[in-house]
Amino acid sequence: MAQTAYSGRRGNDFGHKMGYVAAKYLGTELLQTPGKSNEAYLNGELIVIKIAHKTTSSVGIPYNVLDRVKSVVAILEDKNYSKNGYHKYIMYKVDADWCKLKSTPSQSSQSASKKVGMVTCKNIRGHGEKISELICDF
Repeated sequence: MAQTAYSGRRGNDFGHKMGYVAAKYLGTELLQTPGKSNEAYLNGELIVIKIAHKTTSSVGIPYNVLDRVKSVVAILEDKNYSKNGYHKYIMYKVDADWCKLKSTPSQSSQSASKKVGMVTCKNIRGHGEKISELICDF
């Protein structure tokens, strides 16, 4: 399903909410960045936290963020888990340089295609280091 302005806003809001929860769960906190890009320090390393629901096929990461961070922590919903309104998310860590190699330009707009790279959740699941799991009610 193509992203609309409404679904894009909802996804963005969800990403910020889950980014906050995930950072806290990992024992860190989000930095106050101008673009609100879910950046944090984890074990002394600058990371960006990206989140995807089980029906989302890829995550978008701005190229300027990939140039700045060391790693991406991708929090991907487990497709096979949903119990009593709870969802399980698996946290994967991948190198930012790997993301640059695997990303394709966003197709949401001509402007976005120059600024945002898309990395498939399948690639992240296959290559990423599983660092944790999180179960929550959203």
